[in-house]
Amino acid sequence: MSVYHGTKFGFVQDAVYDQMGISLEGRLANASDINLCDAVVIGESAGIPVGLGVSVASLSGAKKPGINDTKLMLPTGASTAADFAGILVRTDTGRTNADGVNYMGYQEVGTLLRKERVGGRIWIKAQGNITTNGSLYWIVADTANSGKKIGGFMGSYVSGDTVLLPGVKVVAGAEAGKLALIEVGVSAGYATDAGVASAYQAKLTAGANVAISDENVISATDTTYTAGTGIEISDENVISTTQG
Repeated sequence: MSVYHGTKFGFVQDAVYDQMGISLEGRLANASDINLCDAVVIGESAGIPVGLGVSVASLSGAKKPGINDTKLMLPTGASTAADFAGILVRTDTGRTNADGVNYMGYQEVGTLLRKERVGGRIWIKAQGNITTNGSLYWIVADTANSGKKIGGFMGSYVSGDTVLLPGVKVVAGAEAGKLALIEVGVSAGYATDAGVASAYQAKLTAGANVAISDENVISATDTTYTAGTGIEISDENVISTTQG
């Protein structure tokens, strides 16, 4: 992942630069972050483009159970934040398809920057505007056929299409179509731009007559109040007096 800086035709490298010379989708920000990655087989028959968020599924017939018994898959509409396993890394062994997309092919061994690996930084392409230190959403579906990449990332919630990722920090935001830098493995309670600890996104439980939206907006439903003497309550719960 680093660049050779030794003497031409020599065998000793006298300098190593940890930061990569150019930013590309799926490229690690620091060459040394390769130590935070795992090797996992690609499970999608069409392969998986680098820089996308993936999940891990069981792989039957593994030769070494517990070591090579998993495969990388793109998310589905039923995927949750808990299914997010990490991001497929761009490496020198990747290939390019007819559309110029760098990807890893079916049953090849991909390099996965796991979400648990503290401090791993990687460049991603924003499918929608992403704000520095803001929330990061994983695209699991594209119900509107808007052309967003399944497995990609954006900075805003879309009902049925995205899930909020706790424990991922946006180091450098970007406009849609440009590169953003993110860091995995930060505290699951990392505060998002909304000022809410994202770890609690899926842990709120609604009681009777209470609704909680996917963005944790709490509202009352079918709430009935009883009016006393001289008081009137409308269907919209507006309170007014009935006596002068």
